Amino acid sequence: MIRQILADVLDLDWRNPKLYSSLAIGNSTITQIQFDTDYPENLVVKGIGQPAQDFNLVP
Repeated sequence: MIRQILADVLDLDWRNPKLYSSLAIGNSTITQIQFDTDYPENLVVKGIGQPAQDFNLVP
């Protein structure tokens, strides 16, 4: 699901198998997408597959 959302945001073909092998999104990682409610079409990918420890969510 995350890869499909990223493909849409980044205007990539989600059916391309390279998308699944090139985006390193591991289990228990965080992907951040920022949007502005005034301009919802302006999405910014802030991070892909970052470890949860980087966000102090895991003790």
